[in-house]
Amino acid sequence: MRKGDGPSTERRWADSRFSFGAELSVRHLNRAKRKGMLENKLVGSLVRITKLRVTPNALFAPSTRGEYVPGGDNPGVSLPVDYVNEGILLRPPELGERVLVLRLVRDGDRAPGAFQSGPIVEMSTDEFTTLNSVYRIELLAQRPPWA
Repeated sequence: MRKGDGPSTERRWADSRFSFGAELSVRHLNRAKRKGMLENKLVGSLVRITKLRVTPNALFAPSTRGEYVPGGDNPGVSLPVDYVNEGILLRPPELGERVLVLRLVRDGDRAPGAFQSGPIVEMSTDEFTTLNSVYRIELLAQRPPWA
């Protein structure tokens, strides 16, 4: 599915809230509240994370769309460039930490699951860098009121 085809991000957000993950999302967000993680205003918000490129000294070469198996074992390769995840941010970008997203959409298709980056070694306003990849993070919707 290409950009512009199918339901809007807002519609997928609403669909996902009611058909997948509402209970799971609330459970994760409640746990995050107890641990004090919700002080960061991004936590619980709908985000899009896109892999922009590979770092110059990447540990693993990027795979191609044909050889990468989503949700499968992919030893020795990293996510393809332009790989896109949309979901609920559970752990925001912080130096030395991993970004964690409760994934709702992967590359335009509904794909419930999780996305976790490698440890972050560099950050800017809307990008973060791991040992292997450079990602862009975009805020799609603020934390919903039920969170």
